[in-house]
Amino acid sequence: MAKPIRAIARVIEILTYLNKHNGSNSNQVAIGTKLSRGTAYRMLETLEGVGLVDRRINEGNGYWLTGKVRQLSAGFDEESWISAVALPEIRRLGKSIVWPVMLTTPRGIEMVLRATTDSSTSLVRNRYLVGHTIPMLGSAAGRCYLAFTPHAQFEATVDLIVKMAPAPWREIAKDRRALHRLLREIRDRGVAHAQPPERGTMSLAVPIMLGDEPRAILAARYFKGAMTVEDAETRLVGPLKAAAARISDSLGRNTEVR
Repeated sequence: MAKPIRAIARVIEILTYLNKHNGSNSNQVAIGTKLSRGTAYRMLETLEGVGLVDRRINEGNGYWLTGKVRQLSAGFDEESWISAVALPEIRRLGKSIVWPVMLTTPRGIEMVLRATTDSSTSLVRNRYLVGHTIPMLGSAAGRCYLAFTPHAQFEATVDLIVKMAPAPWREIAKDRRALHRLLREIRDRGVAHAQPPERGTMSLAVPIMLGDEPRAILAARYFKGAMTVEDAETRLVGPLKAAAARISDSLGRNTEVR
């Protein structure tokens, strides 16, 4: 067997990592692939030069796989709808409402940040990068996902939260009656609210539905002192739902990204 060429092996490692963590910056790639920061940076610059990745300075200097990777990465199609369909809508929404907008998807007992406008607005206390995770029951996005997810998936996820999540999320999950009451209210209103760890802020979230299941969750954060929960619903929920509906419609029409 021929001796492997290390440079090619490193490139494949980076592409594989970005396939799972699209939008990571060079430091995150270095840590995730166990390469030195210098090596990871040079490899990413090379990949950008040949058009396999796209560096987005306005989004935390993250690197995103491009369409050229379709033949190399079977997993790209799973993530491509975010760049092709959701990201343009999120950017327009962020400019419209000014407050930071986030798109998250579920992973285990957490929600994973897939796209954000944090870098495009000054109305944030903390800027979160793509790949950041938040507790499912401790976030508006996670509660929204649980409220709209099918029963079997809901039960399996809540069972995992009971077994694996730290308090207080584990205790909330154990009280199924109270949890069902909370999630029923979210379904009835079509929006979830929560106070994130970011001090002095609130968040609200709506689902991006594909058929009968939530494909992702669209959320916005705002300062508690800037408006009441009622004002936030009046000003933000309409634009959030409209953007979520457009993303959902695009996903439904485009079988390639489904």
